[in-house]
Amino acid sequence: MLVGGVALAFFVLRGGEAGDEEAIRAWFATRAGGGAPENALRSIHLEEPCLFTDATSGSRPVMRCGLTTDAPTPVLHTCFVLEHGTAVRGGWQLAKLDACNGIRYDRRTGTLVDVVAKQYYRLTE
Repeated sequence: MLVGGVALAFFVLRGGEAGDEEAIRAWFATRAGGGAPENALRSIHLEEPCLFTDATSGSRPVMRCGLTTDAPTPVLHTCFVLEHGTAVRGGWQLAKLDACNGIRYDRRTGTLVDVVAKQYYRLTE
């Protein structure tokens, strides 16, 4: 019983793995993430660890991650489905969830955009 409880606690508190930031940056480089170039990706940082939410996407758990950029920006609470070191869904794809900002990279402006709130966030100063 104790072993099961410890395993469950690890699963719930797993957030913030070292590879989460790289997985999220890689998602922003994809077509779904907006196709951010390498110099833009380096400006995206994981400010707060990714933590599990109560939501799922398909049968996969959704994680809420606190992102920031090299420019002064608020912490953007964006959600991702992280699986085996890869973000398989994220940002605007999970914007219908209450706890998630609908963020993606906007190639036209070179910024992150919250597609729901129509807010733009610079990546560098």
